[in-house]
Order: sequence, then structure tokens, then C-alpha cells
Amino acid sequence: MIRTVYRSEDYSVRDRVDAWADITSRSIMPMALDIGDPAAFTATLRQAGLGTAALTNMLFSSHRAARTAPLIRRADPEAYVLVHMLSGTVGVSQDGRESAMTAGDLSLFDSSLPLESVVGDGAHMSESLLLHIPRALMPLPPRSVERLLAARLPGRRGIGAVMAGALTSVRAEAEHCTPADAARLGGVLLDLFTAFAAHHLDADDAVPADSRRAALLRQIDVYVQRRLGDPELTPAAVAAAHHISTRYLHRLFQDRDTTVAAFIRGQRLERCRRDLADPALGRLPIRAIAARWGFAHPADFSRAFRAAYGTPPRDYRHGL
Repeated sequence: MIRTVYRSEDYSVRDRVDAWADITSRSIMPMALDIGDPAAFTATLRQAGLGTAALTNMLFSSHRAARTAPLIRRADPEAYVLVHMLSGTVGVSQDGRESAMTAGDLSLFDSSLPLESVVGDGAHMSESLLLHIPRALMPLPPRSVERLLAARLPGRRGIGAVMAGALTSVRAEAEHCTPADAARLGGVLLDLFTAFAAHHLDADDAVPADSRRAALLRQIDVYVQRRLGDPELTPAAVAAAHHISTRYLHRLFQDRDTTVAAFIRGQRLERCRRDLADPALGRLPIRAIAARWGFAHPADFSRAFRAAYGTPPRDYRHGL
């Protein structure tokens, strides 16, 4: 699902800048480039189609880029582009706002407005993830979204961390996903993108209920995964952490045809199964593996594991 569409080393020094301009023009949007010394320019571009959306992974050395009015008139995908910086720096300006992004930051751009960016400091490579969403699919009013353009948005905590984590997870697992998976992931990322923007606009009421629920479930999933080892991870604790009632939490999980407790237990059992199958953990006692993933009582773990996988944990480990 993800493919490499450009590597600077595949081109001669004479051709690599023109090739980069052509690829980024077709994959993202046309930009005027100021690269300086072509011999020093290094870049890689990978892209995954996600139904109506797309995710682009870019690694590049320092350069300048500008999206001018003539370029907008020439070709405009009419898209919002959410950028997540993985490493390096970039200075950006759009719609009268300027910001300097570093690793962990997110920022939003509109392909229909002039844009300028300065990537890197000349000494180090920069890497970013770009989520492309058709502007027509964004349920928030364009005049509201304009307030976020080129702003430095935190991606290390709260919904920003959920958004950033989703982008990096899709990048990491894209090659293992089917086209049908890709289309579904595009919908998930659109919901998260909408909730992320609404959070910064304080406009949750303008977000469709389905998008809010999907984004909340994604936050809950991340929360649960990070706390599976805590034996106090209960539906009540999950609800309290997300400022919702336990009753509403159970309603959210009805669409998944499971309960919150069953979801937590299933995730814990799967982590235990993986550890039991890992030769590097062969000397770790089974009770320690169970405790590692939140099972306080070995007997309860053994019964749950057998019910889930049809064999006791010890037999599963030795039968591999």
C-alpha cells in the first residue's frame, strides 16, 4: 500500500532537482523550489493511498519552497495538508501567519493559498508525514479552519499525540494493509483530523456526532493499549480518564459487538500470547508474563487464556 516514488540517488545531479519538483508537483502540489547546490540535495518520498486521502512520508535535506498564486492557478488539489514533523526543522508561513516547527509538532496548510517554507538548517536532514484530505470532506467551516493555517500545533500530548500516533502507525504498517484496509484507514484519519481541528478551534459542536465518537474511540484505544499492565484498568477508570460516564462508554462499544471489559481482557491476552511465543522470553515465568499485562491472579489468567486459545498457557508455550 505504501510505495517509494522518489529517491535522489536514482537520478544524476543534473536531473534530481527537476525530478523532485515533478514528483512533488504530482504527489502533493506544485511548488517553486530553491535548492541551491543540486549535488548536496538528498531526498526520499514514499506515499500511501488511503481512499480519498493520502499519506506522504518525506525525508529531505535543507531547501526552500514556495506555492505562488500562478502555481495555484495552474493546479490546485483543493486539499488540506496536515504536516507532522518527525525530525529536523521547518519554518512556514501562510495566510499571514508564521511558525517554526520542530520534531513532534503538527501544522495545517491549505493548497489554495500561497505558502512558503524553509526546510532544515543546512546541516541535518528533516523528515515529515503529510496527510492530504480533500477540503470538501472537512465538515468544519473553511473560515474557521483558516485560523489554524501555519500554526504550530502540539503533537506530544492529548489529541495531538493521538493524531500524530495514528499517522506514524499508518506509516509503519501500511505495507501490510490491503486496499480495503487503506480506504477504511482514510476514513479513520479523516475523523481524527476533524476532531483534532475542532479541538483547537473549540468547535466540537460543529463536528458530526459520528466523527466525534470515532475520534473518542481512537483515544480510548490508545489509552487502553498504554495501560494494559495496570491491574486497575477497568471500564470505570477508562470512563473517568475521558470525562464520560461508564454508561456512555458501554454504549460506544456496542457498535463493536463487544464490551469494554472484554476488549481490555482480549488485548491483555493477545499481549501474553505474543510474549509466550517469543523465544527471547522463554525463561520468564508464565505468572510474570501474566502480571506484566495486568492479570493479578495466575489461575484467572490460565482460565481466560485457555478459553481464548483452546490450550493452557504452558502447553501453548511448549507447543510452538
